[in-house]
Amino acid sequence: MNQTQAVKAMTSRQRVLAALKREPVDRTPVVNPTSVATVELMDLVDAPFPHANRDPAAMARLAATSYTELGFDSVMPVFSIIQESSALGCKMQWEQKDNWPTVRMSEPIWKDADDIRVPNDFLDHPDIVCVLDAIRLLRKELGDDAAIIGKTMGPWSLGYHCFGVEPFLLMSLDDPGRTKLCLDRMKEATIQFGRAQIDAGVDALTLPDHATGDLVSGEYY
Repeated sequence: MNQTQAVKAMTSRQRVLAALKREPVDRTPVVNPTSVATVELMDLVDAPFPHANRDPAAMARLAATSYTELGFDSVMPVFSIIQESSALGCKMQWEQKDNWPTVRMSEPIWKDADDIRVPNDFLDHPDIVCVLDAIRLLRKELGDDAAIIGKTMGPWSLGYHCFGVEPFLLMSLDDPGRTKLCLDRMKEATIQFGRAQIDAGVDALTLPDHATGDLVSGEYY
């Protein structure tokens, strides 16, 4: 008898948590740690963008479709990559139903490491609170049925948003030490938001950071 056959039936959440711990599972879990948001799903549960990025009930409804409609073992309510940047003071472009909200990186808010400030009320910003409340709603609704995955953006991505892509990349070339200082200061937002999501009920976190090959050399990565 193989290991899979020996394991009793699991809920989706149990299956995902066991896999993350490298424990036996009843079957391979199917997880999407990013977004499943489509216009069709928005229509199905009346949770269109940009509303579903700013209202916790709509955010939870749309996220739940990952489990209820698509059959994934997980849900992930943080559809975009802008919550932290919005809370830090970046200017936003919320777009419409068929597009993702974006940061207006052509209008940066910082120029140097000394400008970096994570506000004392960072976790009280409406766009942060929206995510945390959506997580609580999903945990209440799904219980032990499905895993909830959160998302907190890494400091390199925050650098693009807050300094602008070109200025931040040029800084990384001209002054690596200053860039590292910026990353060290910005990671406080990453950590605060991640911990708050854990407290709200997520089972795991995705931590994206856009140090991608089209922008950053292998050496800098």
